[in-house]
Amino acid sequence: MSKENFERSKIKQKAKNAVKGNFFISGSVYVFVAFLAFLVNRLKNINIADLTFNIFELLKLATPFLILAVLLNLFFIFPIQVGKYSYYLKLYRGDDAVFKNLFSYFNKKTYVRNIKATIISTIPAIILLGIPLILGNIFLEQIQTNKFISFLFIFLVPINIYYIIEYYFAIMLFKYHLSVSDDGAKKCFLDMIKKSNGHKFELFKCTISFLPWLLLSLVTLGLAYFFVGPYMKTTFAGYYEEIFN
Repeated sequence: MSKENFERSKIKQKAKNAVKGNFFISGSVYVFVAFLAFLVNRLKNINIADLTFNIFELLKLATPFLILAVLLNLFFIFPIQVGKYSYYLKLYRGDDAVFKNLFSYFNKKTYVRNIKATIISTIPAIILLGIPLILGNIFLEQIQTNKFISFLFIFLVPINIYYIIEYYFAIMLFKYHLSVSDDGAKKCFLDMIKKSNGHKFELFKCTISFLPWLLLSLVTLGLAYFFVGPYMKTTFAGYYEEIFN
């Protein structure tokens, strides 16, 4: 067994034991935050699919809802997300992990920093997700008729997906880091980007290892996710603790 696999199995076992010992609270934390995020993001899902497929028209019609959703995510959801990551990190460490950890970052010391962290981490996401979507709409006709542009677009999409996956893991670790570090948002972000280099493929493999659990959640119509969600979050907290810290 390789060292990476050994570390992964050890981290996952410790995470599983921690979640089993705090089954109800760990599941409640996960479901509560997921439900809040769902309610906020529902604001963006207005029924305009039958009206237009033009991205610019879509953005124009959805602007009031998008602005409200963005503000709620910025000032309310993100601090709670950091609290969630703090909870699962405490759970992995064996510290006092309680439900009120979710609201630990609505204080003068960390609240403004977390808002800055949201803005800093959102800019690359907009670039990675937004630019291909906009360019796809601008060059939609050329993609369909021009072989060179079509090939270029097809070539660039996998590269973009690769960087989205890399960025996803970096941001996940960034939230764990915010929950324990006293550094500013920018320094936390840059430190986590730097420290996560060379480890993202192992994090990706760890995510793939949860596929049977995710399939179980699907078969049980999401009921198993009450355990699987906390199990995954606590496992990645273990990666932060054991590898990056």
